[in-house]
Amino acid sequence: MDARNQFLAQIKQVFAPVLRADGFTGSGSTYRRVTGDVIHIVALQGSVSGGKCCACLGVHLSFLPGQGSLTPPDLKTIEEPDCEFRARLSPPGQSDAWWPYGTTEQEARESAEAIRGLYEQVGAPFFQRFSTFPEDFTRVTPAMLAVGGELPFPAGCTFVRLALALARIAQRVGRTDEARQFAEAGLARVGPATSLKHAFRQIISATGSLSLSR
Repeated sequence: MDARNQFLAQIKQVFAPVLRADGFTGSGSTYRRVTGDVIHIVALQGSVSGGKCCACLGVHLSFLPGQGSLTPPDLKTIEEPDCEFRARLSPPGQSDAWWPYGTTEQEARESAEAIRGLYEQVGAPFFQRFSTFPEDFTRVTPAMLAVGGELPFPAGCTFVRLALALARIAQRVGRTDEARQFAEAGLARVGPATSLKHAFRQIISATGSLSLSR
């Protein structure tokens, strides 16, 4: 058995039972949990140089298009890169962490146990903050977005992508004024991205604003 498969065998024994107890399904390197409109993903991503992996956390909503797509993803096959909100499983105060596959079964098990421990400490609470729709996804107002600073979403979200997601969420729950304000804020900073401009203008048009000249 090669190092990666030996490591995944330990993930199956050590980490997967914790995920299944939390409602995730899946196997190998990707696990999904769908609760109403909310989708959570835990995915192990190997290094391009081999020998180690990181653990990626994804949060998505069933009605949002996948990253780089015009349509919502299939809930049975959605992958972490498709998710609107993404983060790496890492210790508090850090943004990244990698675990070696190890060369022995014991080393592989130690890495699997370390991932499990950090998921219980950091990953599970992360998902808990984004577990209920719409409450957990409507905490940011247009004014909060405009001011900037720390927001209750993963730090990796760009201003434009977050503005678009928040506009779509606000539109979904009937907050048309907020949807328009988020879309106008995003449109003002979108740059040359034609598809994003079109998405913002669609929301602005649907929510009644005439300020489409940008």
